[in-house]
Amino acid sequence: MRKQAFWRAGLAIVLLLIGVVVCGQSEEMSCIALLGRVIDGTGSDPIEDGVVLIEGEHIIAVGDRQSIAIPTDAITFETDNATILPGFINTHVHNSASWWMVNQWILGGVTTVRDLGAPPDEWQVAAARYANERTYPTVLWAGPIVTVPNGYPIVPNGFESLAVESPSDAQAKVAQLIEDGIDVVKIAIQHDEDTVPGCLSLEEIQAIVNVAHEAGLRVTAHATVSWDIRLALDGGVDEIAHYLDAPGSAPWLPERMVKDHIAWIPTLAVGNTRTAPELIEFIRLGGIVALGDDAGYLELVDGMPMWEIRAMRRVGMTPMEIIVASTFNAAWVCQIDHAVGSLAEGMIADILVVRGNPLDTIDALNRTLWVLKRGLLVVDNVGEP
Repeated sequence: MRKQAFWRAGLAIVLLLIGVVVCGQSEEMSCIALLGRVIDGTGSDPIEDGVVLIEGEHIIAVGDRQSIAIPTDAITFETDNATILPGFINTHVHNSASWWMVNQWILGGVTTVRDLGAPPDEWQVAAARYANERTYPTVLWAGPIVTVPNGYPIVPNGFESLAVESPSDAQAKVAQLIEDGIDVVKIAIQHDEDTVPGCLSLEEIQAIVNVAHEAGLRVTAHATVSWDIRLALDGGVDEIAHYLDAPGSAPWLPERMVKDHIAWIPTLAVGNTRTAPELIEFIRLGGIVALGDDAGYLELVDGMPMWEIRAMRRVGMTPMEIIVASTFNAAWVCQIDHAVGSLAEGMIADILVVRGNPLDTIDALNRTLWVLKRGLLVVDNVGEP
């Protein structure tokens, strides 16, 4: 094995960009060995002296150093106290059409984001621009939020959305979104007589869910209070984003959500930490929590969403639960867990390497060493403090 000192890590970028063959049989592939502590994203115990071997865009082996034969000509990345993780996935962002935003995410080790609300005339242009781009995160799109003409977020925020006026209208308009290429459907359910005069009806929600499920897509619902969440669940949605009720106001909620196989994206960073008792009970019952912080909205611009991650830790989630929520669970929620979200043979090499052990201190996730996107080294912070 050819050892690489810190200053040699930059060589990998050059070799990858010019297509130099360093191992394997294919002329189009390079071989990279990442050495360090391996946390695979599934909740399994870490491999303290581990190896992740990458060829081309995919992981070809994961294990302890004694069990993995590292090719002698592999480009090797190794530094003290490094932890290798799947690239993080932020399941709830906005403003992904901004080059600046997507650049911040990849610099922080977020290799996939899911935009849950973009103006109708913006998302398709951005989606085409990012297609097959390996130096930015993968962006999944909901397109515009589906609501009613006088509903949230059109009122009171003036946020450009897709207004529907009946179950048949909802079905037709969402079917068109699906034909346009969205990856998920986002609906808004918010009753507030003082500020939001309109809201989707149960029949409209059911129509939206039916057409989405027929196409194999999930439906995520913006809902901030228990009665709106109940409406969303009755309508058959797959995910809840937010929830702002006072602790103990909906003791039925965790059990109902787990029973209905509902994923929860709590967005604690936008003021939702008071829902901690319900969240921890939801996890205890086996509920699926995924990372999402509403980045790109309300001035949340962290690359690695540390406000959200620290809030998860404050309310009682363990470091491993946070990592699983940010990788394996997030990939499952986004319907891409067959390709990313865990470190295993055959998975796409979207990888984050940090300095330190996030199981000891969660802030280690904010100390990025390297980021690989589909096997390409896109961030190299070795030598940075």
